[in-house]
Amino acid sequence: LSKSKVPTDIINDIVNDHIKNHEIRKLETTRQSDKKESIPGFSSFDPISIWQKIKIPVLAVWGSDDRLVPALKSRELIEEALNKAGNRDVTIKIYEGANHSIRISSDKEKFNGQWQLMTSGSQEFIVNWAKEHVK
Repeated sequence: LSKSKVPTDIINDIVNDHIKNHEIRKLETTRQSDKKESIPGFSSFDPISIWQKIKIPVLAVWGSDDRLVPALKSRELIEEALNKAGNRDVTIKIYEGANHSIRISSDKEKFNGQWQLMTSGSQEFIVNWAKEHVK
C-alpha cells in the first residue's frame, strides 16, 4: 500500500479508471439500444473486475433475505475476486433473516408505521470491525 495514497484514494482511482474505460468502450460501440438505462453505464458495469483489484481490508455484509442482491452468490463471487487480488484481510458476514438494509425482514418490506429493527448484533459487529481496522 502506497504511503502517499490512503485506501479511499486507491478505490477512487480504480473506479474512475473503470468509468473512463467504460466511456471509451461506449464511444467505440456503434450499437444503439432502444431501451434507456435509468443509470447510464450501470448495466455494463462489471463489479468483479473492481473487486479483483482491492487489496485493502474488506468488510462485506449481507442479509439472507435481501431481495436486491443475492447474498450467497454475491459472497461467492466477491470472495473469489478478492482471493484473485491476493487480499487476505476479508471479513464476510451474512445475517439470517435480514434484508438489504441488514434489518429484520418482514412480509411488508416497506415502512408500515413501525421502524424495522436492525438485526441483533449487526451494529456492534460492524463498529468492532471498523475499530480493529481503522488506525
